[in-house]
Amino acid sequence: MKDCGDTTYSEDMEDFKIRIKSSQSFAMKIDTLLHEYAHCLTWFGAESELEDHSGEWGLTYARLYRKFIEWDYGKNQKKRKRAVGPLPSQKEFDF
Repeated sequence: MKDCGDTTYSEDMEDFKIRIKSSQSFAMKIDTLLHEYAHCLTWFGAESELEDHSGEWGLTYARLYRKFIEWDYGKNQKKRKRAVGPLPSQKEFDF
């Protein structure tokens, strides 16, 4: 893999495979994942035959990136009640 990552589609398995270069920083891995996931979402789009980074891909990538930033690792979401909680001796799950 020469770039930060790549995406392939297997017609036999009907699924995508995203590869991300492990030597990247965590922030770059996230950026690469969002970039490659945008390719998955636009793989069969009208513009995908013409170019990898089409207008359709760019809009999809921008929307994914904005949602990721708004999500903020779930920090701003209200804590949901869990069906299963930690043991009484634990404040939180150990994983």
